[in-house]
This record gives sequence, C-alpha cells and structure tokens, in this order.
Amino acid sequence: PGYTAGLTPPEQWDAIPLIGKAQILVAIGMLESYGEILPVHYTKGGQPGYYPPIKGNRPELILNLYDPFDFFESATAEEKE
Repeated sequence: PGYTAGLTPPEQWDAIPLIGKAQILVAIGMLESYGEILPVHYTKGGQPGYYPPIKGNRPELILNLYDPFDFFESATAEEKE
C-alpha cells in the first residue's frame, strides 16, 4: 500500500494494514501500562506525561524512550530546555 495523498485522517487509518494498526495499538498500550505502574500516579501529584528511564528494567529493554543513544546525557539542565 504505502502513502496515498489526498486522504482524510479516517481514510488514512482505514488504509493502514491490520498488522500496522495492531503494532500502533500495542505500542500505545505498552506505554500506558508502563505509566500506570509509576510510584506516584499523575492523578495523585505525579508529573503528567513523564516516563522514567526504562533501560535495563527488563532484558529486552536496551534503549530509553527519550534518549535512546545517550546524546543528551552530558547536557546541562539549561541545555536540555
């Protein structure tokens, strides 16, 4: 299939193969479930949208979400903003 110009967003979603839709939904579900097990939930004073580093929490998690290749590890707080 690939990209087709001139489609509305619902038509674009319908053009995605079923396996592609499943991959999108599973990835979102994994992030949602990971966000729900944080020590301080965002509804109880936690920071909305924050995901702590996941690298090393499980054997298959070898990269972090925000900085997978540690480009910003040595940056100061001022540079990060």
